[in-house]
Amino acid sequence: MRNQSSVCPRNSCAGGYGNCLDVKITNLCNGNCAFCIERGGYSPENQKGPVELALATVSQAEYQNVLILGGEPLMYPHLIEYLRLIRPYKKHIYLTTNGTLLDQRYVDLEKLGKYLDGINISIHHYLEEKNDMVLRGGMQDAPAGKINLHLDFAALKKGIRILKIQNCSVRINCNLVKGYIDSYRAVGKMVAQAEFLHADELRFAELQNSPDEFVDAYTIFEGLPADPYTNGCEVDLKDFARGSSVVLTSIITSPMKIRLKLTCGRVNPLRAAVNDTPQRTGMTRVLYPNAQITSGWIGNTDGCHNVSGGCH
Repeated sequence: MRNQSSVCPRNSCAGGYGNCLDVKITNLCNGNCAFCIERGGYSPENQKGPVELALATVSQAEYQNVLILGGEPLMYPHLIEYLRLIRPYKKHIYLTTNGTLLDQRYVDLEKLGKYLDGINISIHHYLEEKNDMVLRGGMQDAPAGKINLHLDFAALKKGIRILKIQNCSVRINCNLVKGYIDSYRAVGKMVAQAEFLHADELRFAELQNSPDEFVDAYTIFEGLPADPYTNGCEVDLKDFARGSSVVLTSIITSPMKIRLKLTCGRVNPLRAAVNDTPQRTGMTRVLYPNAQITSGWIGNTDGCHNVSGGCH
């Protein structure tokens, strides 16, 4: 067993995004995704207000990149005030959401776009009804005690337009999920849907720690790096498509950036085990809703917790 590895420095587990402060701003979530990485995760009580959370955020001066997560961060009622307080002190601020509340009825989109550098919207199918099923944990209707969650793509497109007017970049995060996005045909349709929404970027990702829903990206894209841990877990799919023996027209001709996040044995039990300790170029700290700050996510010490986020 090696103690240190020559892992590609772009990998998030090697700190490829630089120092990043992940802010779990709330435990609340209106979704029920079966593969949620925070399902059963650390969810401390004693939710703090925007001033206390902002003071804790600003205290981490060496962490100029901030990624706001949940739960569903748009369910935090003081989100805009929190963003207003931290904006003067941070270089880059990003937020990851399921998009269901990206509507002027629920949040001031102009202010949200003004305070954010970028937003990551998790959409896991090109059809509304199938994406809704993902949000509901694979069920046609919401489980008891949950609202019948729905993401209206036309309304989302209007919200994205407002965000982009404020120079907020928009990325769609799409997990490869069995029965949903699990073929090149489905990938092509997802590319078309992201273009319809006027996203700047589309990022596909393999699931981690979800063997029942896992889709192997190697079955969709021939010729991917044989060892994602060493050669880079992030693949520029447009560059890949140009050199592929398979015609991937929808990816090559798209105006968006399109990337793929692979998994390795550090986070995926279906991959070959990895025992290396990466030499990190950046570190991750986590701010929890109770204003507690930790070095890495509690219960996840390998630094690869956020497969669909990272500090953008």
